Amino acid sequence: MTTESAAVPGTEVADDPASIERDYPAWHVWQSQAGRWWATRLGHVRPPADRDRDHPEFATTLDADTAAELRQALESQRLESQLRRSG
Repeated sequence: MTTESAAVPGTEVADDPASIERDYPAWHVWQSQAGRWWATRLGHVRPPADRDRDHPEFATTLDADTAAELRQALESQRLESQLRRSG
């Protein structure tokens, strides 16, 4: 099954857990029996010490109604991590 990419309108991306994990290798992705999409960070990643004030978006687990929504949340986490590293 495929869905339209929210990041690049007009392009299609596979919406199975394995394809999402390929795109976001720092996360384990699965779909619950109820159809909800989940992702959990892999490894021992800790939130920044100042996360409540400066980085409220850091999450160790994400959930969404659809694969496209989960991809959006994962992309947001990736961008947040890049912002923290750059400074």
